[in-house]
Amino acid sequence: TTPASYIWYQSGTSACIMCHVDIPSDTTHNSHVGTAYGRDIGCSDCHEAATNWSTNTKPASGHLNGTFTVSGGVAFTYSGATYPTVKGTCSTNVCHNIGYSALTAPARSYTWGVALADNCASCHGYPNSSGNEGARHTAHVNNTAFVAGGCSECHPASTDTTHLNGVQNTGGASTVVYTAPGCTNVCHTVDTARGERRGARGERR
Repeated sequence: TTPASYIWYQSGTSACIMCHVDIPSDTTHNSHVGTAYGRDIGCSDCHEAATNWSTNTKPASGHLNGTFTVSGGVAFTYSGATYPTVKGTCSTNVCHNIGYSALTAPARSYTWGVALADNCASCHGYPNSSGNEGARHTAHVNNTAFVAGGCSECHPASTDTTHLNGVQNTGGASTVVYTAPGCTNVCHTVDTARGERRGARGERR
């Protein structure tokens, strides 16, 4: 069964849409393509390199083989699909991960066609993740007097080009530089003349 009906000698309907869902009207595809999360995501990230919906260019290989052939510039595996009705899910990859590394699963599981909440917690354990890391994040984010910008005080924006790169990125408004087990920034500073630890507003710590 194909999304668009077609009859021999019929004109008007042609190219990819004769067999495939109309990508511009497909919510799940649209949530992936573009630069909303910093990375410029296109067809070839998840499909064979030649694939291009806007130019009606089919994959150079694996086309018309009766299966979901999903493999592109982003390294991942795709499983759980039954062609043509049941959609599957991707393995952990550089786009979907918790942010520590591309090998660590995101906070929420995901399946193609099932909407995820469009927020940080879809991938990251924000802010109450387990262990000391969760407690430390919570202590910072809840302290609105000194961490007024929330995540953006210590991290680049979600639209930054360093997002979706599989590593921890720091920076933000407080110019944080993280080197385990601590960081340097404009918040935690030392008054060398007095030997006192002071915050961003000069308060004693």
